[in-house]
Amino acid sequence: MPAWKSIEEGNQEFLKIKTYTYMLMGMFNTSTRIFDGLMYLVVILGGGYFLMQQQILPGDMVAYVMYVSTLIATIRRIIEFAEQFQRGITGIERFIQIMDADVEIFDEPDAKELVNPKGEIVFENVSFEYPDDHNKVFHNLNLTIHAGEKLAIVGPSGGGKTTLCNLIPRFYDVSGGTITLDGNNIRGLTLKSLRQNIGIVQQDVYLFSGTVYEDSGFDSLFDDGGFDNSDGFDSSDLGDDSTDESSGFNDAGAQNKCYQKMHLNIWKRMN
Repeated sequence: MPAWKSIEEGNQEFLKIKTYTYMLMGMFNTSTRIFDGLMYLVVILGGGYFLMQQQILPGDMVAYVMYVSTLIATIRRIIEFAEQFQRGITGIERFIQIMDADVEIFDEPDAKELVNPKGEIVFENVSFEYPDDHNKVFHNLNLTIHAGEKLAIVGPSGGGKTTLCNLIPRFYDVSGGTITLDGNNIRGLTLKSLRQNIGIVQQDVYLFSGTVYEDSGFDSLFDDGGFDNSDGFDSSDLGDDSTDESSGFNDAGAQNKCYQKMHLNIWKRMN
């Protein structure tokens, strides 16, 4: 089955689930709102009748209305908690499923450390298919990326762009062929040393709320826990609104623009 058909089927199934979910949410919210209105209506009508009959005082009626408001607010909190609890249970189940998944990629018995890589990557007759649906993504792919070369991979969704990148750090193992890094088969390298020398910048960039100085402290390139600017990072490269005379670096997570966050993350990955 072509990749785009599988994506289309998944999107249609997701649309059906979301439509059914929102329909139930609408019915539930409507019923609770009707119940709230009926409670207020009964209290006001009943209280007004007893007030005219001089069986209760005006203060009693106000107190009953406040009691109803407190009761309804409590019921709403319980409903919101139940909804959040159900969503949390779903997330926990998914988390447990991921954590309990068997690790299928290990170091080879004679795997060696990757030392001082130059960066030449070669795909030699690489074939790959996902193990769950056996959907063939690549067949006899040959590609050479020279050290220092910049390569952009473009194409439609489901074309294999992300999969191609995921094969290099061995998030998946190829079904056929070999991938070499500086002439070394990546299967013969330890996973730790291989992945430590590969930087990944996601499309959705996240920075901790704080200064660039503090945010950089979370990165593994600062082994001594301090900020090392030996590579010559200049905060002015982020733009005029990202610097501060007193601290040199201002709020990285909240104030920097999207391109500034991307710039900072690329710098951290490349050093």
